[in-house]
Amino acid sequence: MIADQPNFFRVIRTDYWSFVCSILMIVFWALTLFDLFTRQEQMQASLFTAVMISVVTLMIVGWRYYRVSSLYKYGTQTQASIIDIGFFRDRGAIKYTYTFQGEQYTAKLSVMRNKHTREYNIGDKVPILVNPDRPKHSVIRDLFL
Repeated sequence: MIADQPNFFRVIRTDYWSFVCSILMIVFWALTLFDLFTRQEQMQASLFTAVMISVVTLMIVGWRYYRVSSLYKYGTQTQASIIDIGFFRDRGAIKYTYTFQGEQYTAKLSVMRNKHTREYNIGDKVPILVNPDRPKHSVIRDLFL
């Protein structure tokens, strides 16, 4: 168990799927507001779509944050080696390998390119948090703090 908890906004800025969902929600609300000011008819459809997109994306972001924060609360810390890092424009992945309870695992985190993800290099040893009940689920500890 780690005393620190992940920063919600850092999870959104760093985790690829949280970021995509957040941007999607913002875009739909911007389009809805644009519709509101440019055409008055059939506002209910635009508003309904924006609300539904918001509900779905907030559920996904909440689930991603819960999954990350539960590793900080209940996870076991161990060491991992970064074996691959790849970015295409603003998105990418960090792939790492670790041993937990005598078993070797490889994990890949889909991330956004930012100052925190650029700090890592292939071959780096990093602390990770592993779900002891599902050892395939893990995160790089310092990525979301």
